[in-house]
Amino acid sequence: MWYLRDYDEITYDYYPFPCIEINLDLGIETLYGIMSKVISKGSLFCYHDSEFSIFLTTLHDNQTNITINIYEGEKILAKDNHFLAQIKIKIPPMPSGKPQIEVKFIYDYDDDYMIFVVIEHLSGINTEIKTNNSLSLH
Repeated sequence: MWYLRDYDEITYDYYPFPCIEINLDLGIETLYGIMSKVISKGSLFCYHDSEFSIFLTTLHDNQTNITINIYEGEKILAKDNHFLAQIKIKIPPMPSGKPQIEVKFIYDYDDDYMIFVVIEHLSGINTEIKTNNSLSLH
């Protein structure tokens, strides 16, 4: 575990806060089975900045089911990396490209696990999954 120092404007003092280094890329499977990196190897998840996200949309008109596969690893093809989680979300039918789907990667320091959140911003529909599925964070 890493500790960075942050400045407290009230007491004019520096204090440490915990950070975890990402040892492998974290990403999602995109078109043609390619792993699209959300968090690069060597990035830090820090207490004050512990959330990364990526925005997606749909390819087909009236698509109502979205499946997001999350992986860790450094290979180009998602199937060659370590599978972490799958999130399924149902959204209302919309023209292709209109849905605003955000996938968030959040690290929980207190309980040492990742939270993956998927939000479709136009409809407000969201879902999340928690995992401690042997992430290579430490």
